[in-house]
Amino acid sequence: MRSFVALELKDEEVRSRLIGLQGKLMETQADLKPVEPQNMHITLKFLGEVPEEAVAGIVEALKAIELPKFELRFKGIGAFPSLNRINVVWVGVADGSEKVMELQSEVERRLASYGPPERFHAHMTLFRVKGGRNVGELSRAIKGMADVEVGRVIFSEFQFKKSTLTPSGPVYEDIATFPLR
Repeated sequence: MRSFVALELKDEEVRSRLIGLQGKLMETQADLKPVEPQNMHITLKFLGEVPEEAVAGIVEALKAIELPKFELRFKGIGAFPSLNRINVVWVGVADGSEKVMELQSEVERRLASYGPPERFHAHMTLFRVKGGRNVGELSRAIKGMADVEVGRVIFSEFQFKKSTLTPSGPVYEDIATFPLR
């Protein structure tokens, strides 16, 4: 089963703003594959393929995390690996990144047997770039949105999710949800 641990975006106001920003970036006519609104999240740890018999142990490990809920302020559009070679377009975290880093570190620590720690940069993916068409235009549009304010969101839970790849894009399902106190 393909799986990951995430902070799912449930705030409709912020989601609506992100959809609007996606629309503006689509106007560049670059080869972009947008993240579906219902799939917007911050990945804390990508586990990849895990055997079904490991699920209970993962759930137990994540259940032991006891951290307080926190607020994040989303601001600024950027790209990985750089604006000169764009593979992913994202919205950044301006305030609260230390809180999400604390949660991500705890997830990494508890799931250390599921792969080495990944370098973590708090962000929410908006697009994957599928080709080279109009990337200069896309880069200019992203630069113009470097300081755009998106909004604040309180996260009071995180999820262990299953990802099923389909021809029309991934379908995510919650395996378990864990409260932040």
